[in-house]
Amino acid sequence: MKETIEEIEGSQMGVALAADDGASPNYLTDLSENISDIRTLVCNYCEKPTKSTKTRKRMVHSLIGMLTDANDQLPIYIEDLKQAKCIEPFEVSSKQDDDDKHFLFWFFIEKLCEEVRHEEAYPILKRLITQFNSLLAEAEIAKLNCDPVVFKEFFLRKKEEFNFENVVIRFYRKLHRIQPVTFDKLKKLELEVVIKALNQGIFDFAEKPSRQEVNKVAPELESDFLPCDFEITDKVLQRYAQFRQFAEKRGHMLVFNYERYGLYVVDNFHQFDDDQIRAIFELDVKLHLIHKEMMRGQAETAHHAEEIQEQPQEDLQSDVDRFIDRVKAIFAKAAEKNGVTLSANAKGWSGQYTFFVDAERISKMLDDLRQNAEQKVKAYLDLFKGCTSVSAVAPFVGEILDIEELRVKEFQKSDMKFAFEPFYGMSATAVGKLSSKVGNTESEMLINIFKGLLRKYPKP
Repeated sequence: MKETIEEIEGSQMGVALAADDGASPNYLTDLSENISDIRTLVCNYCEKPTKSTKTRKRMVHSLIGMLTDANDQLPIYIEDLKQAKCIEPFEVSSKQDDDDKHFLFWFFIEKLCEEVRHEEAYPILKRLITQFNSLLAEAEIAKLNCDPVVFKEFFLRKKEEFNFENVVIRFYRKLHRIQPVTFDKLKKLELEVVIKALNQGIFDFAEKPSRQEVNKVAPELESDFLPCDFEITDKVLQRYAQFRQFAEKRGHMLVFNYERYGLYVVDNFHQFDDDQIRAIFELDVKLHLIHKEMMRGQAETAHHAEEIQEQPQEDLQSDVDRFIDRVKAIFAKAAEKNGVTLSANAKGWSGQYTFFVDAERISKMLDDLRQNAEQKVKAYLDLFKGCTSVSAVAPFVGEILDIEELRVKEFQKSDMKFAFEPFYGMSATAVGKLSSKVGNTESEMLINIFKGLLRKYPKP
């Protein structure tokens, strides 16, 4: 097992900053919704045509407006796609796409054009439809040639739209029930969550595997880790081989290749139902949780202990330790500016103040938190994709800075930018998250425990 915890987390969950960098441009949601509305309008009209001239004219003018907006925005999207800035699955493809799911739309378009060919605005409509098709085709070509990292960023961005708090809670309840946790039990759990996802049909749109591909992965389902009553049917083998088109073996673990998996999700996004969309991302979260337990070495059997010992000790550092050490390091960096006079121009107040954060006191309180509230810290970190991600660290740092006796009264959070720079390239993003509230029980409980240490570690 050569990978470190950081490498696996970086591969499986992505880096918080990468997710921030890959955020969807503002126009993209409007463009996607507009194209969806175009499809809905065309299909609804053709399924229930009207003889009313007034209604038909109104429909034509609505469609012209939608197509005009789409045709204005598609060139921007195509350029962004070429530069791997973003990607979006649209509900409509060009005529060149021979997929059956898009054929009906263009059939309806031709039917609609035939019915409105005598309308005064028909030439404009026809020109816009032709342009719309050409731009969609150009976008599809750009997608074929774009940097595959855009598919990974799409996957991670979409996953951020879901709340998996209940998944995390159920996972740790499951671990509690199967105590003592062993590597074999975790491997069994890994296969169980994969099989459940297979049965939800989330890989059914993948390429049908060859017999060779099925035979290659079949031994993985014939292992002793599966439940004794599990039946390995041809359908299960086919679906598992489809899953393995996107998941790679890393040591003992099945880890998604996000560039391939993201492309698959993009290509078939509108064929999945809502439950399947959630299942796609939930499987990834569950595998990540299982692999974190495997990588920590807490549940490794003696059979696997030698592989774990080969890893450098710093790679075995717990998530809690890495989180606490990162927060301490940020405050230690901030303290380098203690005593420096800074100018401030905050809302309702402007002037100069002397920068100060009580990094020494904060450090002692954080060490106490590490030693005496490890499980509370762990529960907080399980809400995030990385223990040192900006999404986990910055809001907690911000909560500490809200405690007035730990910094100068006039303190401005925006002046913390330099303290984040050694750890996060986009320090402005980190500063922006200083005022974010995670807003759940785990974060509130953790900061309340931290505040409770103020009396234990009073001002010198």
